[in-house]
Amino acid sequence: MELLRGYPPAVRLLGEPIRAKHIDLGTGKTYCDGLTAKLTVPVRGRKKKGILYSWASRSNVDERWAIDRLDLEVSKRTWTFYVNPNKSNADSQSPGLSAADMDSSASDPVQHTSEQFLYSRLADDGKS
Repeated sequence: MELLRGYPPAVRLLGEPIRAKHIDLGTGKTYCDGLTAKLTVPVRGRKKKGILYSWASRSNVDERWAIDRLDLEVSKRTWTFYVNPNKSNADSQSPGLSAADMDSSASDPVQHTSEQFLYSRLADDGKS
């Protein structure tokens, strides 16, 4: 949620404050096997609502989760706004469901140019 709240296009589209809604674990759109996780998180701001798609992984169960990729869907448009810079391209593809697979109503992904903002923000904060 911190990355989403720090992403200016999401703040403009959704409006502040951005809050997570209830995650429905029974939809089949959320998955966790202990080492990889895919979450579908309904989000809402003052202006609009959307869906945050999150992929995370870790090497073993004793490690903290690392966010691999984040997609945002607003008004039936979906785009990737974060890809972990410490992952290889193959890793960042997050095998399994894409945002479009997770919600068949999603339109073609729109690439956004603000990914560098997030990379530099994470590096500055020392967070992953």
